[in-house]
Amino acid sequence: MQKTYRPEMVVYVVWHPDFVQGREFAAYLSDRLTRDANEPLARGLGIPVYLRTATASDSLPELVPFDQAEHTIVVLLVDDEMTLARDDGWEQYAESLVQGARTGEHRLIPVNLSQAAFSLHGELRKRNFLPINRQMPVSQQKQRLQIGIVHDLCRLLSGSSPVNYESEDAPIQAPVRVFLSHAKKDGEELTLQFKTFLQNELQLDTFFDRNGIFYADDFGADIEKRAKESALLILQTDAYSTREWCQKEVLFAKKYRRPVLVLDHVEHSETRSFPYLGNVPTLRYKSETPIEEIIGHLLLEVLRSEYFPKQARRTGQLFEVDLKDALILSQSPELINLVPPSEKPRTVVYPDPPLGNHEIELLKSSDPNSRLITPMFLVANAATNPGAAPLIGLSLSETAQGPHFAAELERLGFLPSHFEDAFNELARYLLASGMNLAYGGDPRKGGFTERLHGLARQYSEQTQDAALRVEIFLAWVAHISQPSETLLGLKTNARMRRLALPADLVAELNLNPKEPPPTTLTLAENEYLAARSFMAMRETMQLKKPAESHNTIDARILLGGPLSGYAGRYPGLVEEACFALKANLPTYLIGAFGGCTRAIIDAVEGRKPESITFDGQVRLDQEYRTQNPGKAKSPYEQRVMDFNNRAVRHGLELIDYDILQSVFEAAGADNLRALSASNGLSPEENRRLFETPHISEMIYLVLKGLRSIRRS
Repeated sequence: MQKTYRPEMVVYVVWHPDFVQGREFAAYLSDRLTRDANEPLARGLGIPVYLRTATASDSLPELVPFDQAEHTIVVLLVDDEMTLARDDGWEQYAESLVQGARTGEHRLIPVNLSQAAFSLHGELRKRNFLPINRQMPVSQQKQRLQIGIVHDLCRLLSGSSPVNYESEDAPIQAPVRVFLSHAKKDGEELTLQFKTFLQNELQLDTFFDRNGIFYADDFGADIEKRAKESALLILQTDAYSTREWCQKEVLFAKKYRRPVLVLDHVEHSETRSFPYLGNVPTLRYKSETPIEEIIGHLLLEVLRSEYFPKQARRTGQLFEVDLKDALILSQSPELINLVPPSEKPRTVVYPDPPLGNHEIELLKSSDPNSRLITPMFLVANAATNPGAAPLIGLSLSETAQGPHFAAELERLGFLPSHFEDAFNELARYLLASGMNLAYGGDPRKGGFTERLHGLARQYSEQTQDAALRVEIFLAWVAHISQPSETLLGLKTNARMRRLALPADLVAELNLNPKEPPPTTLTLAENEYLAARSFMAMRETMQLKKPAESHNTIDARILLGGPLSGYAGRYPGLVEEACFALKANLPTYLIGAFGGCTRAIIDAVEGRKPESITFDGQVRLDQEYRTQNPGKAKSPYEQRVMDFNNRAVRHGLELIDYDILQSVFEAAGADNLRALSASNGLSPEENRRLFETPHISEMIYLVLKGLRSIRRS
């Protein structure tokens, strides 16, 4: 039976397409709530953020599915354009959001970006909009937006009674309390500035011991109680570590696993740095740093402490890992977490990335019965079977060329960072699961080949695995003109297959296999050279050769891929999918990001997509050449004719879209019988993989299928 995946929380950002900063605000929230995809080796909170805005073909965004997550949060950016379009359907769209968020599990957070924002919808007039002062610098607007959104998410997850908008007597969730920990000798003046700002500008509660403890109360007991229920903002000055009560406040926060942020304001020196100030985020205080930025960092730590344990348990349930008795930490473990040591074996789960082995060994010397693990390796261990490591082919690239990529993804509710994140996470989990990766790419700076190389390096360093886990296949045209330093840089942590020039091209184009192609080649000859080289690369990756079995991929995963502007016979992922399905190779099709993979799915399901017919490719090619006049390309009909004429002479497979369609239709015939039989997923699970926007679910389904076929 297929499991239903429900994320703990998803966030949708909704804006009118004429609000030019809408995408910028959405990207800012995504970088902070999910992770910064430009830093693939870093880790974030992992809360999915999706987009909703109108496109050229649709006057209104796609509806928000409130029933697909435990908590669905909608950030409605109400500006002048949205308000002016109230009678063009936006009032009805707002009504759908109001109705979807009526239960206490979900949230609609309207953001006031217009003086007339309250007139968008009658029900919204009752709500307290999150105000954004448009006169502020844009950077401060983003920080205020983040603080307001993150604070509400913290309140939602905190476990206090939820708001019920149908009941006038419903309790209101308590705000986050910030415990301002400081040394009176040199930190009180700055701490008072923070207290005043928090009380006057933001909706957060504060605790400041000068006036926060009533006369005759037990000072120590009250401090401990406040620390137990607060987020600790530490103003680390020269005197801080020497003060007994400052030390106790830190220890109380660590004891109760409360979120902590250290603001480093040491001006001269410390006679002794308090050791338990470590293992938490630290910011260097600068007078010009806006307080919003500091509070924004602190609230992200509060959200991490609320979200991570819930999502970790949900992930464990999905992969059938019992975490009932596990110790789940929202920060990397330290010795204080393992004292006293456990008397029986226990699992300690903490956020990725994993600690180095040297740190693990030290921690386990204090508590030998503890198993320290991150969700990535928890999932990987559940998905791994003994035996030879399979080689998994990754087939992915942007769904459109240049600036059109972002527009295509936005239509689907994503940012480019979502696509990069999917690549990073798939590669990371596959490596952690003991699988090797193959990628047919090019070595250009900043491409997926370089990123995959970096992920492999990180994995090898963290696991002390000397084996090279990634194999890069480079077509002859992709490597022959590259400088040696570029290629040597990739060989450090990956095996590299620089494929030879196909023998038929030597005579056909009078080429020297050891030298770059001469500049005297015509445009048509260069196009045939590229198409034939990439075809040979994909054949080498696909075809089984007993003498070189380690170079044969055992499964293929596809997502994205452009349908025009390519250099091969067919769009690259279309050709790779055709080879895989003809060979009955386990193939996993992830359709959320559109492009080639979406078209292949449509063909597999019998919908005969125009984009992978000859006429459709002619049309797409004409559009591409019109949009990219500086990139020399022959008309598509001419390229196909030239390739097929040359292919006939050498007995090569022709470009034939009827054969292509028949291969895809055969995989999907009889309720996806052939596809499901080869990839270990049921037809229902394959269809879910075709559609899911959630990266965690993509990973779960791919790992489940791979585990199933490895068992058999």
